Amino acid sequence: MGQISRKTQQLFEQWGQRGGRARARSLSSHERVVIAANAARTRWNKQNATSPVFLSSVRLEKAELNNPVYLEEVLSDGTWEDWKRLYQIISDRPFGDTAVVVEKVCSSVKMYGVAALWQGILRSIRGGTL
Repeated sequence: MGQISRKTQQLFEQWGQRGGRARARSLSSHERVVIAANAARTRWNKQNATSPVFLSSVRLEKAELNNPVYLEEVLSDGTWEDWKRLYQIISDRPFGDTAVVVEKVCSSVKMYGVAALWQGILRSIRGGTL
């Protein structure tokens, strides 16, 4: 691919700035804070890119964080390390797929104490109170 002219680069930069401002206006202040925190974490935590492996699934061949059955296993039988990694994933994307599945699992499965704990964690991460 050839070189892009300076004039074309400037045009792309202007479009990007316009799009960025429009996106910022469409986001809530909490969403902007979450995005900024994720960007900072990505910039400054490159050394923490690898995380410990989650617990292997008893009922599933392939353990996936977006699978409610697997997340129920992590919440009910996981170790402290599993919970810390899950917390990190949810705090990075408090409205992401994994957080939504955790919310659904906690509201539908009765795990004494665990469901209430994770529901409180989700509320706190999303800007609510415990």
